[in-house]
Amino acid sequence: MSHRMLVWGGPLLLSTALASAQRDGLEASVTGVRNAKGQVGCLLFASEDGFPGDIQKARQAVRAPIVDGVALCHFQPPAGSYAIVAMHDENGNGKLDTNLIGAPTEGYGASKGAHGTFGPKYDDARFDYRGGSMTMPITLRY
Repeated sequence: MSHRMLVWGGPLLLSTALASAQRDGLEASVTGVRNAKGQVGCLLFASEDGFPGDIQKARQAVRAPIVDGVALCHFQPPAGSYAIVAMHDENGNGKLDTNLIGAPTEGYGASKGAHGTFGPKYDDARFDYRGGSMTMPITLRY
């Protein structure tokens, strides 16, 4: 993941209860979660600007509880091209923790399985959402 930190919170944060009540929309099904500690945070981007970790440039940000090893992040975007990044905030500090050399110590992943030495690239994670109901699988890496 790049040196830009993923930080969760602020005005873009949607409540889990509100997001869960919606039926149509885009859902990120986040698997590969190593334990039930904390929550999973997901960011939805409509362009490469700020991707993967600038919450201020994300179109939407969502936190989701972990249930049976899976977290479901619900978004309500208009039809368009998007990329999603997810992270397991195990200790609840609102950011993706890293070690001394900047490598993540918490799980992270992106749509379409995108990954790279310095984090996923937007074009590798980009997909088209045509509206209605759609699920995008994301598997976390630790």
